[in-house]
Amino acid sequence: MDYTSRITSKGQTTIPSDIRAKLGVGSGDTIRYVLSGDRAYIVPRNRPASVIFDVLARYAIPDTTIADYRNAAEDEAAERVRVGNSEDSAA
Repeated sequence: MDYTSRITSKGQTTIPSDIRAKLGVGSGDTIRYVLSGDRAYIVPRNRPASVIFDVLARYAIPDTTIADYRNAAEDEAAERVRVGNSEDSAA
């Protein structure tokens, strides 16, 4: 489903009612905007962290620890920096 809303001169917008209902947010709730590349995600802040972990649990690799995931993320970040630096020096 695709939704559109206008941004006011004050930088405000209305979140369509279908999206508010899906996210479970309403008047007075706090939302967070997460930027990833050229996309922005709206994340409700009125839910416990366990909700996120329950969703992520579907993708977990059995017997993998948080330290394993952290090490993998650090390795990937280091690789991206290394590749970025080598591309900069090649230019």
